[in-house]
Amino acid sequence: MSTITSATQVYSGPGSGGLFPSIGSVSSGEAVTAIFRESGWIFIEYTVDGSLKKKRGYVLSSKVNLSESIQNFTAERVTRYANSAAQTFFGPNPTTCLAAGSVDRGEAVSYLGRKENGWAFIEYSVGSQRKRAYILASNLSTNLMFNYST
Repeated sequence: MSTITSATQVYSGPGSGGLFPSIGSVSSGEAVTAIFRESGWIFIEYTVDGSLKKKRGYVLSSKVNLSESIQNFTAERVTRYANSAAQTFFGPNPTTCLAAGSVDRGEAVSYLGRKENGWAFIEYSVGSQRKRAYILASNLSTNLMFNYST
């Protein structure tokens, strides 16, 4: 496990300044699992205070003392469409990870080229911001597969 070097916000994507919202925070000395590195950010998994549930999100790489060997990640950003309204999660396991939000039927999302245990890592719009989360991969298609008139 890696360690947070100073208290910091966790963001839903690799950036702050309004593009990706804060989804929580981690404390100095807190143990986290580092998953990958992306553009000066580390994608981590941490346990939410007062809960047994986990979240995954981004912190600046300068805030993490890495003890794991991690890979660099480059998002592919391939457009996919939600086959139905669906909940998204902060990790690839809805039993252990908190809900992140939802997407609407027919909503275009960016599949980021990463899938775990049947869950696709996506990026989608939430108002004027972007959010990254996991959705069941079978709920995504390469084109709109339904007729709005029915």
